[in-house]
Amino acid sequence: MLMSALISGRKEHKGVIKGKAVWLGIISPEKSDALRALLAERSEEHKAEFGERDATALKYPLSGLPRCTCQVPHVVGEPCSCKEEGKQHHRMSTGQRGDKDMAIYTCKKEGGGCGGRTIQIPDLEPLMEKLLFKRLEEIEAAAEKDENDPRPALEAKLARWEKRKKELEDELLDGDRPAREIRDAIDTLNGRMADARREMAEYGVKANLHEISAAELQRARKDYSIARKQSTYRGLIREILIHPATRPFNVWNPDRVEVFWK
Repeated sequence: MLMSALISGRKEHKGVIKGKAVWLGIISPEKSDALRALLAERSEEHKAEFGERDATALKYPLSGLPRCTCQVPHVVGEPCSCKEEGKQHHRMSTGQRGDKDMAIYTCKKEGGGCGGRTIQIPDLEPLMEKLLFKRLEEIEAAAEKDENDPRPALEAKLARWEKRKKELEDELLDGDRPAREIRDAIDTLNGRMADARREMAEYGVKANLHEISAAELQRARKDYSIARKQSTYRGLIREILIHPATRPFNVWNPDRVEVFWK
C-alpha cells in the first residue's frame, strides 16, 4: 500500500503513474515518490541478500509476452476478432508437460483460451535471445543514421501541456466551468504526456546504444537477473504470437513464433 501512488492523490496503472486523481491524497506527491524510492531500494537489497522470490513470473524472462492465435472468443457468443481490431490475443501461462519434466507456455482454458496450444520454453527462450540481439543491432544501425532526434520537440510539447494543465487546475479551483469538463481535459492532457514520455523512453533505447554496442550488451546480459532480462524484453516487445504446431509435432519449428516489436 505504501508503494502505491493512490495515497498521494494520483492515478496508477501497473506501477506507472498516469496523472492526478480526483481524490485528495493523504501525503504529498514528493513524499510519496521518496517513499517509493526508499522501499524499492530496500527491496533490491533484500533480493541481493536473500535472492529473488520463487514466483513463476521471475522464473522465465518472457512471462506475460507469449500469446495464442486461437479463435476462442474473448466474450461468450462473440467470435474472436483480435487481428481485425488490433487487440491482444489470449495470454499464455506457464505450466509443465504431462509426459516429461519440461516447462511450457500453454493457452489455458481457465484463462479463457483454447486449452490446446503449447510451446516448450527451452525451445522458445534461445530463439528469442537471438531475435532480441538481431533487433538491437538493427536499432543500433538506425540510431547511427538518425539525425532527427524527436526528443526536443516532445520536450517542448510536454512543457506546453504542463502549462495548460496548470491553467486547467486553476480553472477547477475557480469553478467557472463544469468540473467534469475540466477533469476530462486534464485526463486527455495526462494521456498525451504519458504517450510523449513513452516515445522519448523508446527513443532513449536507441540513443543508449551509442554508449554500449549490441555485442557488449549481449556479453553483459549473461549476468542479468531474470527480472532485468524480463524488463529488456518488455521494453522492446509488444507481444509474441505463438502459431499452431505443424507436423511432425515433435519437431521444433521457429516459424511458429511471430514477434511484434514496439
